[in-house]
Amino acid sequence: MRLKGSRNEGRGWTADRNMLLVIAVSIFALASFIVEKDNLSLLFVLSNEQMQAAIKTTEITAPANPAANQITTAATTATETTPTVTTAGASTDADSSEKESSDIDLQALRSQKWHTYRLGDWVLADGKARKMMSNSWFNATLAADYRRALSDASNGTLVKHGGIPVQYRPKIFCDLVKKRGETTFRPEQLPQPGDLVMHLRLGDVLDQQMQLDEVQDVFNYGISIVPSQIRRMVNSQTTLGWWHYLKGKCYYEKVLEAINNSTAVAAKQNDNQKKRLIIVGSAIHTVNNENSNSLEFTRLVEEYFVQKGYEVQKRLDGMPDDDMVWMSHAPFFVTAGGSFSKVAAACVQRLGGIAFTQDLGDHCWEEPRPAIDMKNYSWESHGWRGKGLWPGNKNFPPEETIWNP
Repeated sequence: MRLKGSRNEGRGWTADRNMLLVIAVSIFALASFIVEKDNLSLLFVLSNEQMQAAIKTTEITAPANPAANQITTAATTATETTPTVTTAGASTDADSSEKESSDIDLQALRSQKWHTYRLGDWVLADGKARKMMSNSWFNATLAADYRRALSDASNGTLVKHGGIPVQYRPKIFCDLVKKRGETTFRPEQLPQPGDLVMHLRLGDVLDQQMQLDEVQDVFNYGISIVPSQIRRMVNSQTTLGWWHYLKGKCYYEKVLEAINNSTAVAAKQNDNQKKRLIIVGSAIHTVNNENSNSLEFTRLVEEYFVQKGYEVQKRLDGMPDDDMVWMSHAPFFVTAGGSFSKVAAACVQRLGGIAFTQDLGDHCWEEPRPAIDMKNYSWESHGWRGKGLWPGNKNFPPEETIWNP
């Protein structure tokens, strides 16, 4: 054997010998890894990124979104779905060995295509979610499983031509969620008795509808800083405002009141046990990599519940299917706005848990304008329209709403 183009035979032989040694050592190392990792004669072809993530046992981060490393992420490798959990006020050890998850193209879900996977809209039979069917990884998702189960249960009558669900059947979907819970997680890896699980709508709404210096007002005052005129309007992207998805102090105060007054909650909680809240959300559910607003909002929620005596942990930036399954097994669940939370809440209730839903925040819509210097918020210039364009009038409850200039 001789290297092509080698000018010196002696040097060529030395290079050949070195190359052979490198190949031999590499084969031995790979064989050792396979045997030690699985004790099976199966070869998993891992990318360098996946290999690095697989050998980490205490911290796994989402590679496609470096900014998310500022908070704990729940990145998933081909053989792991366990999130690293950060605790405020206490420490915890996360189990890094879960059952294998579905063979989904994980990198595609963490790419710019992430926002096309609209699981909640799909399950609720919203036709706008049909675009995600074109993705190569769709057939391995929970959404595809639901479509198949819905078709089988109805002889195809509940699925449109082209495979779009036409009706929401919570029992069919939640039965799938329950089965996935049994195959994806071990019991000790699911929410435990007494845990309060909270979904936050991170990503798109937070990071595309406001500036960073506005996030604190959004959390502290919620919809009370939104003019009455635009609360039911859509913006230039035909999207509802952030106040339909994000919840602030007004809502969480009512949630805590409901928890404290619930005999069902009291029956399931151990008085001697530290109250634990696990926050679940995806800060990379966006069309770009900017998520500083999501990180700030998460910090504010965490800080608020720590002050209320909770040990707060975070399960962030996981796979949407895994998050849906994991949240649905919560004994107590707090929703955000949006279809993903709505579907998860229905499954929580069907699996025996208690869901605190966004109707607890209905009174927040009647809160008067806060006694602060009101800003001209950036999101006010997003082209709000109903029957016509918003002319810019600003009235707040209990003021009379003036529509015309």
